[in-house]
Amino acid sequence: MKWLIIFISFFLIYCEKDNLKQDPLEGQPDRIRNGNPADLRKPDNRPACSRDSLVIEATPSVGVFEEGQLGKITFSGRVLDCGTKEYEIEILNKPNEADFNNGIFEYLPPETLVQG
Repeated sequence: MKWLIIFISFFLIYCEKDNLKQDPLEGQPDRIRNGNPADLRKPDNRPACSRDSLVIEATPSVGVFEEGQLGKITFSGRVLDCGTKEYEIEILNKPNEADFNNGIFEYLPPETLVQG
């Protein structure tokens, strides 16, 4: 019984009201308290465009390029209004000898391109 009284006395003395607070996030910024990571970005609320709203046409429809002769393909595109105003056609992985400006793709294949 003596140990129980000592334990309760110790508990009442050292576990005051302020010491019973057990919030591990106390004093942390709001982004941490709310569970938001540091690099949280705002969602993109632009309306999504359907696949049918984008049309890209090429003239000629099949490009034929011959070594040593300049070949051209003209691209044009139409986009139904999806909430944005400007669109750009970009060709990735184009050869170093090729140019793509204002929707016109020009390519002069070097004569050493095909080796037999």
